[in-house]
Order: sequence, then C-alpha cells, then structure tokens
Amino acid sequence: MSSHPNFTFILTILALLMGGEALGQGITWFAAGPITRIESTYIIPSVPQTPILNATQGFWMGLQPPDNNAVIQNVVGNRGIGVGQWGFWPEYCCQPNIFLEQSERVYPERILRGMGHELVAQAWTQWGPAREAPFAASLVFDPRLYPAKKPFQNAFFVIEVGNPSFWDFGLVVWEDILIEANTTETGWCAGLTAAGHSAANVWTVTTPNAIMVDGVTTCRVESLKLSGP
Repeated sequence: MSSHPNFTFILTILALLMGGEALGQGITWFAAGPITRIESTYIIPSVPQTPILNATQGFWMGLQPPDNNAVIQNVVGNRGIGVGQWGFWPEYCCQPNIFLEQSERVYPERILRGMGHELVAQAWTQWGPAREAPFAASLVFDPRLYPAKKPFQNAFFVIEVGNPSFWDFGLVVWEDILIEANTTETGWCAGLTAAGHSAANVWTVTTPNAIMVDGVTTCRVESLKLSGP
C-alpha cells in the first residue's frame, strides 16, 4: 500500500479542475489488465458546515488508462450546485474536459446504488443510482471518440477540496466495490495504493477478495472509508 507515481497525475487533474491548489486523498487499484466493469455504492455525507462560494469540494470513483492521459469519473460535488448542496454528474477529463450530463442534486444520508461503468462492445455504459429516488439515469460513453486510446486499467476513489475550501463534512464511504478486469492475475486486488497530502490513517478499507473465472478477475471490497484530504 505504498505511493505510486501514477497517482500524482490524478491529483494534478483534480487541481486543474478546481482552478488552483488542491488537497486530496485517495485509493487506487492498478489492475493487471483492462477493466471491463467497476461498481460501487456511494453513501452521501453531510453537506459542508462552512460552505464557500466558488470553492470546489467533491469525491468520486473513476477509471484511467495506464498512460495517464484521461479519466472518466462519476462525481459527487458542489460544482454547478447551490452553496451547501451536493450534486452528481458523470465527467470525462481533461483534454477536453466534458460534463457528460447535467448535475442532479443528491442528499445527505441517501444511498446511490449501482454507480459504475461497464464495457459493452467497446463503449462504456455509465449508470447512476438505480431504483433509488429521486432519479435514475444511464448513458453510453465511447472512449474511441476521445483522446484516450488505451484501455482503462486503473480504478481510483478520491476525495478532493480546492483552495480556499476545506473538508468539514465527515466520512466519505463507498460500499460493495466491484472491479472486473481481463486478466488471470489476482494479486493487484490486494495491492491497492494510498496517496495524497495527508497521513495514511485518514482511510480504512476492508480486506479485498479476488476470484478468477474464465480469464476474468473479479475484485470485491466490502467498504472503503475516507475521513479527510
């Protein structure tokens, strides 16, 4: 669970999106083959206690190719939403940076189930919260139409706040994490990497479990908690 140079790229992307200096903390899985499915359940935290206008706070699950030239991510943050509110949107980053759908408001203590991406016929089907009020949504994203030409092989879970805002809204929790990759190797599932600007004790994760069937490795994690950037 040591640092990894690829994570520097992720943090740089997030700083650019926030228009300046950013503080971040996250967990990354570097799969041994192309990821074909990723899924998790988001537990929405309380809204910031001291919200700041035009100061971004957010957390997301995302995918990245091994050459680090793109990210596709499902974001919960305050960008495009009123001060002291959370919104959800899918996004492609960063050249170009594209908001794939309009932001939908989400609420503290709600559960966003089935947040994920699935590779079908070389296009990602990206879906929002299924069977969960107040909305459900999905979209198809074809990476062949964008600069990312290599398979998405890195999966990451990140919280981030941009200067001058700060993290004051408690734990961010992802549950029922599932990552599938086209590889017979299983060691990458347990070899997750933590990185960021804070001490490692801001995160806890249950023991990852991997199983390989017919050339596909499935990595499952019951819970991942990040308490601050």
